[in-house]
Amino acid sequence: ETERLVQELSKFGIDSHNIVVNQVLFPEKDAEELGEWFDSNKDGLQKEAREICSKMMARKRMQDKYIGQCFDLYGDDFHVV
Repeated sequence: ETERLVQELSKFGIDSHNIVVNQVLFPEKDAEELGEWFDSNKDGLQKEAREICSKMMARKRMQDKYIGQCFDLYGDDFHVV
């Protein structure tokens, strides 16, 4: 999506310098830190809470991967926030 948008804006002569990454889960923590917390606390959680945390962790890992790719692709040319 980001690449398409940057290209479309460029076609119309619109220069972009900033990329905003929104809807980030726990932006101050990475998936590894949260995974360590979950691993050390999951036995004390109810089954439903474990399932919710497990799904959240999967999403967080995916987000971290995509955010890393965004910084790799655009970090030198854009201000990524």
